[in-house]
Amino acid sequence: MPCQHQEYQEACASSAAEDDLAELLTLMEEDELEESTSRERKAGKAGTNALRWSWLHALVMSVALLGLCILMGVVMGNMRSSGRGRAEARLALWPEPLWSNPCAGSIQVSGLGTVPLINAKYNLPSDPAGNVWMEDAAVVIADKGRTYWGTSCNTSGHEENFDPSGYVELHLLGKRLEYTTHIDGVQCGCNAALYLVSMSRSPWQSTCEDYYCDAMSICGVQCHEIDLQEANMRAFHSTFHDLESERAPSLGTGGGGDTFTGPRDFGSTQYGEGSSCIDTREKFRVSVEFPVHEGTEELKSIDITLSQNGCSVRSSASKFKDSLEVLSKVLKKGMTPVMSYWRDANMMWLDGNGPDEVDYCTEDMDANSTCASTVTFTDFALSTLEPRIEIDEPLPILATFSS
Repeated sequence: MPCQHQEYQEACASSAAEDDLAELLTLMEEDELEESTSRERKAGKAGTNALRWSWLHALVMSVALLGLCILMGVVMGNMRSSGRGRAEARLALWPEPLWSNPCAGSIQVSGLGTVPLINAKYNLPSDPAGNVWMEDAAVVIADKGRTYWGTSCNTSGHEENFDPSGYVELHLLGKRLEYTTHIDGVQCGCNAALYLVSMSRSPWQSTCEDYYCDAMSICGVQCHEIDLQEANMRAFHSTFHDLESERAPSLGTGGGGDTFTGPRDFGSTQYGEGSSCIDTREKFRVSVEFPVHEGTEELKSIDITLSQNGCSVRSSASKFKDSLEVLSKVLKKGMTPVMSYWRDANMMWLDGNGPDEVDYCTEDMDANSTCASTVTFTDFALSTLEPRIEIDEPLPILATFSS
């Protein structure tokens, strides 16, 4: 309803006041008529004169009040006109808010096929999401943008697409998912993300109106989440939200505060602006593998590899056995890939220096973040992993020789 929007509350209030005024006039006229009829029975002609006077009195009051309503309408119109500039600076104007496009387009995923992208309407409850679109076969995400892998996308409106059955359920056990990302200019306090959530099975619409869910319940609904990438130019995390661990285990580099330290699987000499391996000023490849124990659907690990120009860094989640046990069951049911780009003044969990004083980001750097206008994801591929020989213990050395 329009009256639910702030821009129209004054107009609705004015309309309601006019309705109340009309009702009041009707009651006054009925009272006057009843009183006049009574007097007519008692006084005949005198009553008739009184009745005429009552109608004349009501008519004069009606004309006066009508003039007052017209004057109030002019004043309210002027007030709304003068406030229009301020209103346009707020979130949106009814009935055409500044939402993102309903559909970003479609990506081609090698090994899977064409995947339509469904854009979020809200970044956070009541906060419109940024736009996401396709450009030169790449997914381009603006600040506060978020998009979901779907089975189809209707361009006529956001609500036409928001149905759990319309989101992809990607089955990744025993598979490898790869893509290329470009995060140049994504500085401290900014986060370019690609992750998996269980929103295709969520029965709750959420406060973002699209059945979105994640581990942090930012739209009011919590679900399992596997962060394949949360990154800026100084930090990179892959995090496994099993919803049971006190602190979700993670891989990568960056993050920390006075009392905690984030992952340190590789450092600034291997990942960062101008680093010797993954120079974050340039595009780099991300490969995520989900190997399983032979003959089962139980995760053996989740392995992350970043590569660029023949150099790579690799980290493994094989040590997080409890999380892998939980997430094996979640992945078996299928999860929906999500891509997003956002900023926050408190991103220390991702890019903070930590007590080891590694040179990542400070609180001031996060609070005064400079984020590139967009980030990109492209060149998606899904493939099946080759079976691996499982070795629980190192093979014994049978012999040594020298020539």
